Amino acid sequence: MSATPFTKIKQVAMVVRDCEETAKRYYDDLGIGPWAFYTLDSRDNARDPNLRGEVVDHDFRVAKAMVGDVQMELIQPLRGASIYVEHLAKHGEGLHHIAFDMQGRFANARARLIEKGYREVQGGRVFDIATYAYFDTDKALASIMEIAVLDKNERLNVRRLQGKQPDVRSRGRVKMGSIQCPAPHFFALPIPNTITNTWDANGNATTRNGLTFNWASFNLPTYLQATINGSTLTSTFSYGPEHQRYKQIGTYLNGTETTYPRVVNARSCRWVVL
Repeated sequence: MSATPFTKIKQVAMVVRDCEETAKRYYDDLGIGPWAFYTLDSRDNARDPNLRGEVVDHDFRVAKAMVGDVQMELIQPLRGASIYVEHLAKHGEGLHHIAFDMQGRFANARARLIEKGYREVQGGRVFDIATYAYFDTDKALASIMEIAVLDKNERLNVRRLQGKQPDVRSRGRVKMGSIQCPAPHFFALPIPNTITNTWDANGNATTRNGLTFNWASFNLPTYLQATINGSTLTSTFSYGPEHQRYKQIGTYLNGTETTYPRVVNARSCRWVVL
């Protein structure tokens, strides 16, 4: 038997009815976070979706957090047919799939699953940089399996941000969930009973219930900071000559990460502060 490509679990995912409420309960009850939230829409940033080989039109909300070196994902179906909708109807909320880190072995993994008689039940592309596929391993292996792969250039992590970042202000106020990017990382905090802000001369929030914001002269954030259970979390952003964001350095509960995001269409992908 050839060497297995299934050597490392990358993600454990659950389907839920409200990913924000569920993420908040995980944070409040178990201290799991921060959580990143974004929306995938087949009309925008989730191209070529298929359900058992048929083209579909759907969108869903996702929340993600790291637990050690394994990612936890919460999926909330919003519109259209999907295996997430089917799962809620048949089983209710609960464990949906596990995903393996392919490390460039996506084709081998797909071929092996098909050889073993498993069917691809849903798949597509996200943000025009990655391909994913789910297989119906749930009957034989007790869970649906996901395999995914980033495009080669994206694995190198050197593409610069394309296009200008959208303005994060709205009439002198920072809208919750309006800071946008294709690789979200931000701080999920308990929802406060009251919100207290301070503002700079340009109407940008400089503090907000324990969060600190620094802004560039062109009104885009350069530094964000929050404290969670005594740990300081930060994100620092770098911009190009046309104010396009090309690098983020983040210090999170699980370590420091540098990303070079690429925007395909930032409208549907956003960092959210709960």
